[in-house]
Amino acid sequence: MPTSTLLSFTLTSDIYPGKTYGFKIRAANIHGWGTFGTVLNIKAAGIPSQMSAPVTSIDATTGHVRIQLTAPHDGSQSISQYIIEIADSTATNWTPDSSNCPGTNPAVLSCLISMNTLTSAPYNYAFD
Repeated sequence: MPTSTLLSFTLTSDIYPGKTYGFKIRAANIHGWGTFGTVLNIKAAGIPSQMSAPVTSIDATTGHVRIQLTAPHDGSQSISQYIIEIADSTATNWTPDSSNCPGTNPAVLSCLISMNTLTSAPYNYAFD
C-alpha cells in the first residue's frame, strides 16, 4: 500500500554470533495502523567449530577403550549433543555407538567402549 513507503527499515549483512536482535511487527488495514506487537528477541548463533580429533587410550581399570573429546567453540550458543561414530575394521562404514557413547549430554566429553563391542559387528576389529 502507498503508506508502506513511510516505514523505516535497515538492511544489513552485519549479523554477529552471540548478539541479540529484536524484532517487532504491526499491521495496517483500511482503518489504519495497529499497535506494535511484543518485541521478539533472537540470539544469533553460528555453526560450532569443527571438532579436533579425539584422543583414545586404554582404561587401566577395565581394559576398555576410552574416547576423550575436546569441546569446540560453540558458535555463541550452547552445544546440545555430540554424535560419536566409529569406523569398522575396513574403515568404510561409520556407526554411532549410542549405548556407550550416546553424546546426548554435552557436559560428558569421554566414554568407554568394551573390547567385546569393538571386536563384534558392526565394527569387527581384531583383538591383537
